[in-house]
Amino acid sequence: MPSTSPKCVRCDKPMVEGYLAGPWMSQPRQIQTWVKGRPMTPADFSIKGKGAKPLVITSWRCAACGLLESYAK
Repeated sequence: MPSTSPKCVRCDKPMVEGYLAGPWMSQPRQIQTWVKGRPMTPADFSIKGKGAKPLVITSWRCAACGLLESYAK
């Protein structure tokens, strides 16, 4: 993840740091995470207990063109 604000690869303008959030299951505004591998079934969104370590996703948005660039760390 960049330590300073990156430049947009599309239009070379500065990007703004943020995160992806949404109403997932019973926890509204839960921060999305990235997990290595595939879920057991398409309906299995609870990866806990399968030996995978979830990573928080940080996202950068270009203020000019809206391009999103995300990093899992």
